[in-house]
Amino acid sequence: MGFFVFALPLLVLLAIAVIGVSAVWFAARRLSHKYAKWKTWLVGLVIVFLIPIWDVILGGAYFYSLCKIHGGAAIMQQVELPADHWREDGSPIFLDEKGNKVGSKLDESYQTRRHKADPPFGPFRIEKTQHRVIEIESERILGTYTIYFYFGGWLDNNTALHVSGIHCPKGPYFADFLKQVFVQPNKAQIRRD
Repeated sequence: MGFFVFALPLLVLLAIAVIGVSAVWFAARRLSHKYAKWKTWLVGLVIVFLIPIWDVILGGAYFYSLCKIHGGAAIMQQVELPADHWREDGSPIFLDEKGNKVGSKLDESYQTRRHKADPPFGPFRIEKTQHRVIEIESERILGTYTIYFYFGGWLDNNTALHVSGIHCPKGPYFADFLKQVFVQPNKAQIRRD
């Protein structure tokens, strides 16, 4: 049973190829002009080739447009923290030297939450995760950091043993995002990355 489940997507691809090539052959055979036959073969084979991978092409384009337009930090309101939230070198006490958030006095008034959008967007396997900084007392969102994950198309997801995706934006985002929301006095400036 396991072999059949694993082999089924490959059998579907083989069936698409056989049916597609047969249809192209039948259509080209009925034409009398050599140019029309070549054109029919070319268009037909491109269509047969695109059937299993169309979602990779369109999904990738959609993923990169989401990243460019909606990915990254959106700061709604910066918060000036008093001097007891900062080290002498100007670095925040709520981040360790690796950029990870650590428990501090900041947790008494502000909270970070991770929100995962569900279900994935449209026919493409794209997932959205949003990190939010929230003021506890008012439940007001001070800033968001949006990350998109793309896990490929139908072919990748049904023929690979392990599907790993790509994400955007890249890099050490969370520490920089918190440094944009929480600032030292007299350094507040609203910006969107």
